[in-house]
Amino acid sequence: MAKNNMYLSDEEKKKRVLIVADHIIQTGDSIRKTAQYVSQNYFPVSIATVHDYINNRLPKIAMDKYIQATKIINGNTPKSVQDAQIKIRIYSAALYMLQDYTIPEIVQFLGSTYDTIYDDLTSRLPRLDKKMAEDFRNKLLEHRLANLKQNAGKLSDPSLSIHSENEEHGIKR
Repeated sequence: MAKNNMYLSDEEKKKRVLIVADHIIQTGDSIRKTAQYVSQNYFPVSIATVHDYINNRLPKIAMDKYIQATKIINGNTPKSVQDAQIKIRIYSAALYMLQDYTIPEIVQFLGSTYDTIYDDLTSRLPRLDKKMAEDFRNKLLEHRLANLKQNAGKLSDPSLSIHSENEEHGIKR
């Protein structure tokens, strides 16, 4: 089996798309779980490639399977946001953020990953609580403006110029 997808025949590409689609249809697994399962049992595949197979390639191969697979995938996302434990994590992350904790600190508090907390705050929170999501966006904007002001001061400080830094490290122009 070829490692690089561009060396695969059209028939092999089609076969891979159908393996991915059939797995989602038969199991109801998410994109992430499908990528993991297919990678362990058939061929290496990323989450982005599973997305591409389902959204771009599958409709050209088998529209009926495309409809079934996308219905399952679209059904997986809203359910997860309604899960009680996930709601608690989303609200907890938002409350920590509103109390000026950073995402890395929130990750440690909640025992999660950076990407999950980031997605909780930017994608999932607006689906659960528009007002809290707006408060979060305003808080994030405050942080960004403060960082810009802080960094603007550093840029105008002549002691931080690239020339003084180079001289400090013994580098001559």
